[in-house]
Amino acid sequence: MAQSKKTKQQINDLHTSTSRKKYLVLCVILFISFVIYMQGVNYALMFWDDNLYVTHNQDIRGLSFENFKLFFTEFYAGNYQPLTLISYAIEYYFVGLSPWLYHFTNIILHVINAVLVYILIKKIYPKSDYVALFVAAFFAIHPMKVESVVWISERKDVLYGFFFLLSLICYSNYLRSKKTGTFVLSALFFVCSCLSKSAAVILPIMMLAFDFYAGRVFNIKTIMEKAPLFMISIIFGYIAILSQKAAMPTEPLFSLDYRVMTVANAFISYFLKAILPFNLSALYPYPTEIPNTYYLSFILACGLIFSIIYFFRKSKEFVFGMLFFLISIMLVLQIKMVGNATMADRYTYIPYIGLFFILGVFIDRVITQYQTKKVILTMGLIIFSAITYSRTLKWKTDETLFTDIIEQYPTTTIAYNNRGVYYMNEAIKLMYDNKADTSAKSFDISSNRPLVQADRLSDIQIEYLQKSIADFDAVILYDSNYKDIYGNRALAKYYIKDYQGSYNDFIKYQDKEKGGVSNYFLLANIKSALGNHEVAIDDFTKAISLDSKNADNYYNRGNSKKELNDYAGALKDYDTAIMLNPAYLKAYNNRSILRCLQKDYVGTVEDYDKMIELNPMDTTTSKNRAIVMGLIKK
Repeated sequence: MAQSKKTKQQINDLHTSTSRKKYLVLCVILFISFVIYMQGVNYALMFWDDNLYVTHNQDIRGLSFENFKLFFTEFYAGNYQPLTLISYAIEYYFVGLSPWLYHFTNIILHVINAVLVYILIKKIYPKSDYVALFVAAFFAIHPMKVESVVWISERKDVLYGFFFLLSLICYSNYLRSKKTGTFVLSALFFVCSCLSKSAAVILPIMMLAFDFYAGRVFNIKTIMEKAPLFMISIIFGYIAILSQKAAMPTEPLFSLDYRVMTVANAFISYFLKAILPFNLSALYPYPTEIPNTYYLSFILACGLIFSIIYFFRKSKEFVFGMLFFLISIMLVLQIKMVGNATMADRYTYIPYIGLFFILGVFIDRVITQYQTKKVILTMGLIIFSAITYSRTLKWKTDETLFTDIIEQYPTTTIAYNNRGVYYMNEAIKLMYDNKADTSAKSFDISSNRPLVQADRLSDIQIEYLQKSIADFDAVILYDSNYKDIYGNRALAKYYIKDYQGSYNDFIKYQDKEKGGVSNYFLLANIKSALGNHEVAIDDFTKAISLDSKNADNYYNRGNSKKELNDYAGALKDYDTAIMLNPAYLKAYNNRSILRCLQKDYVGTVEDYDKMIELNPMDTTTSKNRAIVMGLIKK
């Protein structure tokens, strides 16, 4: 009896020890993932999509009912994702546009998701702790996850993944307990996942794969219990189609064989990069013609499909893992070609769980020595961690990211354009490092943010602008019809003071685009720089009619009026600019000059006082103030 108790105690102690080691290994995995991604916590907000979701998105700059109503009733960047936008709004409330919290949230969600992956795999495959650890480890540190975690715009991936995994965990519990409450909870998480990203709509089909793996009998009851979830999928699927309608081509852009081969190549590439994650890119552009490798991919894709059929009754784990992968990847295989890329790393965020499961089960069954399994897991962690670390460095800035794309695909126009805009932005930031100079900064011709010309350009500003123009030249070389490209180059040439070149580009751009605030404003500034002030004033007035709240419009029109000696009109415009932006240093300066010319010395001193308040280091204004004070005393 005593011996029996002692044996039971030894078994319990061994189980406790094993559990501790298992959780210690999991903690190490999570820590490694956290450390790798934390290097990017202060990476800049990208020009690519981050400007649409965060930087220029005025709707996230408040937590009012009206803002939340917009999140649930409007589309953003061709997507419907209210919960994702709410998360941005909360972060903006605390840190504004400081990027660290946005990145940190993505990292934390990813680490939590790795834990959820471990829990999910442990529930569906309780035979071996190794399989759950293996899948969680490769989910946490795989290089193909970098895009979803480091890119702030891909918050939707880690957020929808969070709710998606919770829903599957609850459904796995439901398959055991048959409790209605557990199923309802799974459905609620499913809705939250759909509200984060439309890719979640495939979850009811994924549940059927779980039914298959659990050995459930497929009958009317099995299907009908999921009917409400399929209805939710249809609703959110329809919303997704509406949101992306503008991005979808109205007619096929490629031949049928091209589309078939492209889909096959993407499918095989996803499969291969799960094991050999090399030649990764933030963009995989469409080739101009079908490469020979695409035909090989088609053969391999057919082979994989046949393998599922062959192993249907022989290896349930293999079939389940492949179904998990296929179901979750099928919506992003570009069967309906949208956008400018054949595939994307971020699309594998959830699907790779299925492939990692197959690989984990295979290793667990083939290799009996636990120490050998540990070596495989450790080596995989080391190799993939190194690749992932290196991959995160590519996302440091727009320059590093788009340079990486250009090095791999030298004719990719979007990469040249976006890098060119980045260089132009950097020059603009240096122009306006004194925030009192302007109420708005310009980013690109389509952003509707007017510009203000700098008085002098530093060497680094000139270098940035020259790089920007060179990149825009490359875009025109490869695709002269690229949207906004002549407008972007016109803007860069304006900043570098090539006014005639800017005007010539703007005329080409204007032939393609309708007038807007930034269009009229840029054209007015070009005409003013070329000395055509009367026509410039007309264009400034058109810009004001479209945006009467922007101080730059009035300030620049005032400058043109000043050049035509319309001092009264110029003063009125400067007054309006200052009313709209009380910290508009240049407007105070130009108004002080006109007031002084009109011998309004008291008004001149008032402007000088404000200029000194805004810039206490301005000794020139202090000297001028002393001179004008002397005139007042006389």
